[in-house]
Amino acid sequence: MAGQAQSKILQYAAVAGICALTVYPYVVDEQLFQPLVIAVVFWFLINVLAISF
Repeated sequence: MAGQAQSKILQYAAVAGICALTVYPYVVDEQLFQPLVIAVVFWFLINVLAISF
């Protein structure tokens, strides 16, 4: 049980980190990084949903 709880916390931390890394390019250079960031976020979202279902 403790391993699963730690894994969930790690997943939430990873999602928070990815969200922060998603916002950063928007602030720095929106036109260059926007398509790349959107693609990576959707790729991660699809992988997480595929694992959870």
